[in-house]
Amino acid sequence: MSEYFWKSHRDVLRAIDGLLASGVPPRNFTQGYYTRPDTGSQQHRQYEIDRDGFTLLAMGFTGAEALKFKLAYIAEFNRMEEALKAPQQAPAIDLDNPHSLHHRQILHTRHHVQPRDRGADGEAS
Repeated sequence: MSEYFWKSHRDVLRAIDGLLASGVPPRNFTQGYYTRPDTGSQQHRQYEIDRDGFTLLAMGFTGAEALKFKLAYIAEFNRMEEALKAPQQAPAIDLDNPHSLHHRQILHTRHHVQPRDRGADGEAS
């Protein structure tokens, strides 16, 4: 992340610490440690970041790469919003193909029909 956004590792850690201090749920950031051969056994902080944490963090960055990310994010949001506003059409059913109808009936049954309880004698009630 620091390389992509041209930020130092320290600045990325500081930004994450700031987000956590401001009330961002810690579930978005899991702190861990790593070692590097050039520093021996010294441990360095790192975070595993989920998608929401990445977005929150990136939205706070400045610079050319951060601007590209923000513009792409906004464009995708707008595209999804338009797709949701568009009238939804049911998929066409080939009435000449009995397998198509049978498959749709099975899917409908699986999603909309609840199994009935069976009594002690095994009969449906």
